[in-house]
Amino acid sequence: MALDTAQPAQSLKTPKNAHVSGRGSKPGHKAAIRNKCLECQENKADVRNCPFNPKNCISDGCPLWPFRLGRAPRGSGSRTKAIRAYCLWCANGQTAMVRECDTTACPLHSFRMGRRLK
Repeated sequence: MALDTAQPAQSLKTPKNAHVSGRGSKPGHKAAIRNKCLECQENKADVRNCPFNPKNCISDGCPLWPFRLGRAPRGSGSRTKAIRAYCLWCANGQTAMVRECDTTACPLHSFRMGRRLK
């Protein structure tokens, strides 16, 4: 009798080092931002020392930067607005492109319209 040695398919949505909120299998705003930062900078040390600080960046910087470590300083706005701003940046300011975005592997995809989509 042969044993089935087939490996289960790995999910494309949740990387191995991804953070997931305690409310279920889908990450919340905080975890989605953290996962996007890990995707961009590749490891925790690089996220901490992210060069896209809006104060030091030639461009406007990354709208997710204040939230990259989990806690944002006072006056930095909401996570929802930061995610929306990031998505608009990614779509070159085109709201229709944000609405029609089909990049489901992005950790922010569920929150791109300013709220969690089902």
